[in-house]
Amino acid sequence: MQDEVTMTKIISVYFNGTNDRNDVPEKGRISLATLLAHITINDVNNYSFCVNGCGVESRDIRDLGVVFGFHLQKQVLKIAKEIKDIIDESEDDIVLNIYGFSRGGIAAFSLCKELKQIAPERLTINVATVDPVPVNFIVSVCGDMFFGTKSTLSAAVADLTTCNNIANMLALFANRPLPDIYGFAPLLPALPTTCHSEIDVTPGRHESAVSFYKEGNSVRALNNESVLVCNRVIEFMKQWGTVYDFERLQLDDILVCPSDSPQLLDLYEELARQTVNDEVRSMHFSKTIFTTPGKYLNRYHQRLCNVQEEDIRGEDCALTIQNRN
Repeated sequence: MQDEVTMTKIISVYFNGTNDRNDVPEKGRISLATLLAHITINDVNNYSFCVNGCGVESRDIRDLGVVFGFHLQKQVLKIAKEIKDIIDESEDDIVLNIYGFSRGGIAAFSLCKELKQIAPERLTINVATVDPVPVNFIVSVCGDMFFGTKSTLSAAVADLTTCNNIANMLALFANRPLPDIYGFAPLLPALPTTCHSEIDVTPGRHESAVSFYKEGNSVRALNNESVLVCNRVIEFMKQWGTVYDFERLQLDDILVCPSDSPQLLDLYEELARQTVNDEVRSMHFSKTIFTTPGKYLNRYHQRLCNVQEEDIRGEDCALTIQNRN
């Protein structure tokens, strides 16, 4: 008697930033979440969900428009139920690949917490997040953590160490700071010891680091910084099973370069040369993003240059994350 063949179902979830929509425009700016969701294959073994930014559809008076994120949790609970229903109705292994930008990154972390009771043997989670910001002031989060109230989005997702079904995490942080009054300090949660994480800094200032424009069927990046992010997110999602149909939209060739492409390496070299000014961006939980001229742009640039993994060092990079003393 032959052993039963275990199939795998892939669920891809895309969380937009606060004011980004999941509608695909005929002409105009399009978010990376909406773009990728539109070209993700949906069939019997592949599922795709794209979630509006929490500020687009919020009717929760507590949000004061887009200041707070109470509606975000409602969105997370809705998606969590969809995923649990798929798991309950299938005997197949499930792989969940999540992408989230800005508050969408915080939603990705929150979704992991909602699904943490599901055994890793049943559900494998892979998360790609770009500049996850809860829009909380650093000082208010410090007080929240100290008193244990966990009333801020930051505190609610600060600790993912019990989410043992998170297998892989790609977290990219923009290097350019925004004024403190915006409360746009990014966040990196504590992760399970079993999670393989790739934490890196990418050039740009929050939303400008993921800016794309669609006209007809053609899509292009609005700057070189967005090219880097698009390539890394697509590479990550594909690595863990998400399938894209690149015939649905005509993406500029440079948006889907293989990692060993000379064109992509040239772009990293160019951006590294252009990094000539020192900058500092504060993060939550005693971390800081530093920008200073360096041989390589970031850790991924070192990898593209065939630097051995054990020799990759932050001090050789223009963009780094360091713990504050």
